[in-house]
Amino acid sequence: MSSDYLLVDDDATLARAAELFATAPWLALAVELNATRSYRPRICLVQVNAGGALVAIDPLSFEGRRPDPLTAALARAPAGTPIIVHGGEYALAALWRELHVSFGRAAPGASLVDTQQAAVLLGLPATGLRSLCAATLGVALPPPHSVDWSQRPLAPGLVAHALADVAHLGALHDALMLRIRAADLEDELALASTPPPPRPFVTPDTPDPRRYRRIEGASGLPPEGVHLLGALVRWRDLKAKELDVPPGRLLPNAQLVDLAHAPERALQRLASMRFHSRLVHADLEALRRVVALALASEPGEDAGLEPPDRPAGAGPSPATPKKGPPTPQIKARISRLKAWRRSEAEARGVGLQAVLPLVALEHLAYFPHTPLGDVPSFGRRRRERYAETIAALLALGGR
Repeated sequence: MSSDYLLVDDDATLARAAELFATAPWLALAVELNATRSYRPRICLVQVNAGGALVAIDPLSFEGRRPDPLTAALARAPAGTPIIVHGGEYALAALWRELHVSFGRAAPGASLVDTQQAAVLLGLPATGLRSLCAATLGVALPPPHSVDWSQRPLAPGLVAHALADVAHLGALHDALMLRIRAADLEDELALASTPPPPRPFVTPDTPDPRRYRRIEGASGLPPEGVHLLGALVRWRDLKAKELDVPPGRLLPNAQLVDLAHAPERALQRLASMRFHSRLVHADLEALRRVVALALASEPGEDAGLEPPDRPAGAGPSPATPKKGPPTPQIKARISRLKAWRRSEAEARGVGLQAVLPLVALEHLAYFPHTPLGDVPSFGRRRRERYAETIAALLALGGR
């Protein structure tokens, strides 16, 4: 790949980048974060391909200011200007959270296209960027680097390496869109490419002390185990924030859940566990005290920590259907829908997700009376194509 690119690290280069973005026929985006090396992930580099012009934005050079030429350019972009990402949900959420840059839902005149979602809908065997570029374009991308992107100065070779993530996204987009149009999957791709509403970064200070209940494995714990898990997670997260270490690296969730499965043996098991090198003897003693206090207290709500269900003035929470254990009828509907989906995908030569996304399939199986317009990730084109078929599948054996 050519090393010609614009490095945006001051006001002058920022202005030049904004001009490029405003006139580009399309923009391809990627980001580099230090998520595996710090407590709070930070965007350390934003890579942009502006219609063939490569731009690397260094947010750390702006010392807390918000360099948002992307937002300004998108506001002036002609209707339908493609904003291209590859597996972009995490990157788009980070751009909103860190730089207050919005795409998709909040970018007038722009259309977000995720090339990985396009590959999934087409049923391609490999959907990673390197695999797709090799198979579709005959381009060999360099292997990923494991580096701390927050370190400065940025080596020119490292920036050029990062820009490989966007250098060929325009050509990949064009190649995949030819196949998407031929398969009549444009509506499905637009729906699959739309990112979910961004969520704020959760910290120990965030008023949701019961979030530990959503950790994988927590639902199967006894009440005293849930109580212990809450104490372990709160201590772990506060210590990770203090040390600037990702919580999951300091003490993995699975390790904490394993301790909580047998609360009566937790203190003994702590003595034989291996811990992160940043934890010193005093930290381990503090952790033992946390476990002892949790075991000595009664399971239940933590006084003074329970947040309100909704912020003041937010209005009532929308009714969201809850899934219970699947009944025989639900299992039968899932089996019928999956069998039909597989047959239809083979007949059309597309991926399973193109026919019926899994989230939509499960929703229909659990809540068969839901109007198709309210089924998540279903969309207009699927309603036009499959409304009668799905109604018949759901009616078999009764609803």
